[in-house]
Amino acid sequence: MAEQRKTKVVFVGMKYYPAKGGTDRVIESIIKNLNSAYDISIYCYKGTSDFSELPRLKVFRIPELPLKEIGVFIYYFLCILHLLFFVSRKSVVHIHKIDYAIFIPLIRLKFNTIATSHESPYKRDKWAGLSKFYFKIMEFAFVYSGATLTTISRPLADYYFNRYKKKIIYIPNGISLEIKLNNEKANEILKTNDITDKAFITFSARRIMSTKGLHTMLEAFRRLGYPGHILVAGETEHASNYISLLKKKYADLNVIYLGYLELPELLSLIRMSRLFIFPSEIEGMSMMLLEVVSIGTPVICSDIPENKQIFNENHVLFFKNKSFYDLKEKLEYAFKNTNKMERLARNALNHTVVNYSWDKISASYAKLYGKMTLK
Repeated sequence: MAEQRKTKVVFVGMKYYPAKGGTDRVIESIIKNLNSAYDISIYCYKGTSDFSELPRLKVFRIPELPLKEIGVFIYYFLCILHLLFFVSRKSVVHIHKIDYAIFIPLIRLKFNTIATSHESPYKRDKWAGLSKFYFKIMEFAFVYSGATLTTISRPLADYYFNRYKKKIIYIPNGISLEIKLNNEKANEILKTNDITDKAFITFSARRIMSTKGLHTMLEAFRRLGYPGHILVAGETEHASNYISLLKKKYADLNVIYLGYLELPELLSLIRMSRLFIFPSEIEGMSMMLLEVVSIGTPVICSDIPENKQIFNENHVLFFKNKSFYDLKEKLEYAFKNTNKMERLARNALNHTVVNYSWDKISASYAKLYGKMTLK
């Protein structure tokens, strides 16, 4: 009997493999869980070449142009052009992010299409003026694109329904039960920065910008008079003025800016940390927050709806969003109640394993791909 052909699924929206940012990690996790069941292709920047874990994966490499945000839009446009002219129409196309939603109706002329929204980009301080307007247009185009629509955020799904009267399928992000760590590299980072007490605090974001709330966290630690090390991991190039201001304003704190770290070494550092602080003011559904919980580190995070859709007071310690005063009080509580924080961390880990493992979440996407194939 001839082997049954596998459904072809093409992912558009990834930039780096192995993944760097949250969206990339979502796509990477989906394809790792579904690679054996589907014939999967992805787009990514040229120069990313470690696909040893997925030898059957088909990769379309597009050059990365050194033009900052404009380069990203050109990259997306080139992905769409290649998709339209060189990919079999028998494929299911899964587009991530709303960045090029205006092209979805064109893509649908050839492909069965699923589109996933990860956040409302125009709410980020990374974008200004014309860019914010562009993303508002893309949001409208996404909602009315005619594709099968999903979002990783329940509050975002509610927003789309309330604003546009459109029901969007909610499929959350998840965690892998096989966590890769790099303790050797993490210890090397600690040694290089002369950190020996292992009682440090960690903050991390793919790109550090003001909506990630680092200023709120540092102000809380200054009000607390905290003498220990504070590790800040993440790219700073997109908000150099903001970072310069923080370095000047909080020069009295023992803050170490580590730059971008690969996920295994970052998670190893966080696992060694006393606490992980997540003061983000805006999120979709944070992969970083899920990944930190998956390694058992106690968390203090902002009480934004996107965080409270995942966890409750039995899992993490919440503070009032943007309030350094409330965060200061929560830090004082955490330092005095170590056992309670460790118990919360265990609860959060169990909750995440049961409800947000990628094998279960990937199955939800697989059902959609099956429906698309039958169309």
